[in-house]
Amino acid sequence: MENAVVKFKVKKLHELPPRPRNCNDDQWGLVERMCKYDPCARIEIIAVVDELGKFAQVSEETTACDERAVDAVSEREGVKSIVAAMKQLTIDSDSDASYKAKLARIYRQLWSRIGQAVPFSKPEDNTLWRDAEFLAIVDDA
Repeated sequence: MENAVVKFKVKKLHELPPRPRNCNDDQWGLVERMCKYDPCARIEIIAVVDELGKFAQVSEETTACDERAVDAVSEREGVKSIVAAMKQLTIDSDSDASYKAKLARIYRQLWSRIGQAVPFSKPEDNTLWRDAEFLAIVDDA
């Protein structure tokens, strides 16, 4: 809808435009309270600023969660490659002492990598502990 049409409907007909698809209930509620025709019924500007601050905080928290999930995926891939190398060495090792030494080094790398991927935190606070694929990789190792 064109801006001129929206302005006309709001000013003359006292109608808001249709709610955008990407606007949640709280955001649209704020728009409705800001656009009350009667100035006495409108929300005060300080309250608008407070609510916008809350929206920004929620957005930042969501972004932080998304970043932790991306980190979990990259850590999972690192562990996955170490497990694959470890399995290949296990297959090749038979009785060769040098392979056994390599295998022991790979096992130490694996546990070190898992320690980096899952810092000292409670399992319920860490994305990787809720990642079924990661747990399957560790179990497979």
